[in-house]
Amino acid sequence: MGNRPKLIYNAGHFAHYYGMPDESVYIIYSFPYKTPTGRPGSKFVIARLKEFSYDYKNEILFELRNNEKKQTLNYIVVDRCNQRIEIIKTSKKVRAFVEAESLLNRIVTSQNRLTTKSQS
Repeated sequence: MGNRPKLIYNAGHFAHYYGMPDESVYIIYSFPYKTPTGRPGSKFVIARLKEFSYDYKNEILFELRNNEKKQTLNYIVVDRCNQRIEIIKTSKKVRAFVEAESLLNRIVTSQNRLTTKSQS
């Protein structure tokens, strides 16, 4: 359980933010779209935030600005417009945040395996 994404901020129905053991911060967000048949659907996006890091063990969020790492006590700062992000995965097959979190966990686990193998 200690290596799983840790929900650090829930911005309602459209975005959830997760702290990771490697100090990265991820966002999972969704937005509506229409399928080719005209039916409504949701597209989920998993992305890494470039302006934040997270101390997983001590549950501390840091903002990275001007080459400085500053602790922030108000986690709402992660939920602002114009975030600098790196999109990792998009999916129209995921139906709920629980599924998207599971997908994030699989992505991070596979990345950790690749990193461990390359360091061997």
